Amino acid sequence: MLAAGDHAVAATRPGGRPLRMSVWGSLFFPAEAIRVLTEGDAGPRMEVAVCRDLPDAIGALRESEIDVAFGRVTPGWGASAGTLARRLIRLDAMAVIVNVEHPLAGHAELSPADLRGTPLWLPAPLESLDFLRQFVEHFGLEGRFGGIDLGPYHIPWLLRDEPHLAAVVPAHVKPIGGPFLRLIPLVDPTPLYGSSLLWSRDQRNPAFDRLLRKVDAAIERHAWLSYDSARHWLPQAEQADVMALAL
Repeated sequence: MLAAGDHAVAATRPGGRPLRMSVWGSLFFPAEAIRVLTEGDAGPRMEVAVCRDLPDAIGALRESEIDVAFGRVTPGWGASAGTLARRLIRLDAMAVIVNVEHPLAGHAELSPADLRGTPLWLPAPLESLDFLRQFVEHFGLEGRFGGIDLGPYHIPWLLRDEPHLAAVVPAHVKPIGGPFLRLIPLVDPTPLYGSSLLWSRDQRNPAFDRLLRKVDAAIERHAWLSYDSARHWLPQAEQADVMALAL
C-alpha cells in the first residue's frame, strides 16, 4: 500500500513515475547497458529489480507490476506472449575463462573448436538452457552442470578448485579471483549473446518513449547490434532478428 501511494504521488509530478524494469539472467546480463540507458538528462528515471527468469518477467508484465523487462528471450516465448512486444537491442561477444594451469591458458585467442576436450561449466542442466545448449551442440563441445547456479562471482572459485573446467562468459566480464584465471576472447567465430526488451503493447508510461530513444542512440553510438556473419556466430532466433533488422 505504501509503494502504491508513492507511485500515485510520483504520477502527479512532472515526468510521471519512474519506469519499472525487471532484468534476469545474472550470469550473462550486461549491467553496463542499464548505465548507458539511464545516463544523461535524456535518460528515463527507472526502478530496476531482478526477477527470477523469463516466465517471471512475462507474468509481471501481464499483471502491470513492471513496465519493461530486459534479458535473453528464448525462442518459445511467443506462444504465451499475448499483447507483449519484443525488440532485440544488444549482442555481446563471448569469451572463455580458464585456470592458468589449463593447457589452453597460454593462448591470446581461442576458437570454439579449441574447446573440444575441455568440459564447460553449465549453470543448469543442458536441456534447460538455450544459448549454451545451442553453442555446445553446434560446436560439438561437452557441457557439465556444476550444481546450483550462484551467479558469475562463483565461477572463479569453481575454476580455482577444478582447473580442468572452463566457463563461457561475456567478454566484458572482469573476473574476480586473482591471478589464477585467464579471460580469453573467442574468435573464428565469436559467439554473440542477444538481449531484448519486452513490454506491453498498451504501455502508457511517457518514460518508455525516452527509453526507446536511448536504445536507438546506444545501438548507433556503441554498435550494440554489430554483426558480421563471417566473424560471428548467433543462435537461430537471433539470426532471424538480425536479418529482419537488415531489411
